[in-house]
Amino acid sequence: MFSINAHNHWVKSVEFSPDTRLIASGSEDTTVKLWDMTSKNLIQSFNDHNAAVNNVRFHPDGTCVASGSADRAIKIWDIRSQKLIQHYDAHNDGVS
Repeated sequence: MFSINAHNHWVKSVEFSPDTRLIASGSEDTTVKLWDMTSKNLIQSFNDHNAAVNNVRFHPDGTCVASGSADRAIKIWDIRSQKLIQHYDAHNDGVS
């Protein structure tokens, strides 16, 4: 049994890595977490968003994970270095 219990709020998105070795989860607690499927342990937590994380996706080669958040930002982390490598902010164009 696998339980994502390290998030402090609702989990909004979950995705397996292409090789099914890892799971990425995004939560209303503003974090993206990486889980090892073999050990069922949390291996990394990314805390760079300022609002709920609505979507997480792996790059097809499994080396990066991207997240989209209610803070209107997209962030991409390199899993190998565990560092934020790209950040995109949505601009308000005045349309409601």
